[in-house]
Amino acid sequence: MYVFKSDEDKIFKSLSTENGDQSASSLAKRLDRQALSKAQEGHLSEAETLFRQAVELFTAPSQAEPSGLAASLQHLSEVCFEQGKFIQSEDYIKKALAILEKEPAADQLELVESLKLYAKILRQKKFNYKAAQVEARARDILRKKREG
Repeated sequence: MYVFKSDEDKIFKSLSTENGDQSASSLAKRLDRQALSKAQEGHLSEAETLFRQAVELFTAPSQAEPSGLAASLQHLSEVCFEQGKFIQSEDYIKKALAILEKEPAADQLELVESLKLYAKILRQKKFNYKAAQVEARARDILRKKREG
């Protein structure tokens, strides 16, 4: 079932008005979960729109939740990749990586997953040497995490 833009707007409005005291961050998390569900159902275009809305909310001036923004950007990158939008996918994953690398408390496994996606994008673009470097970095992070 295709959801028209107006239906996507209805989803966004219904989520944003269910709890009047809801922060932009919590609304962004809900949109991200909704988008993940849509993506799993194969509704990639709908998921992309919802992920974009989540990213927009996470980047609101009053929000300070870089991990949520990085996760939504990674998800958006994955959905774009699956739709063949490789340039957009690369842009989003680079933004996610920049956030994760800058955050000292960033989840290392999330960083590894983002690096793996970036390597996949690079391989799609035939940048195999760079992809191998990124994959080696991901393996190094995992090795260090296991060691302590």
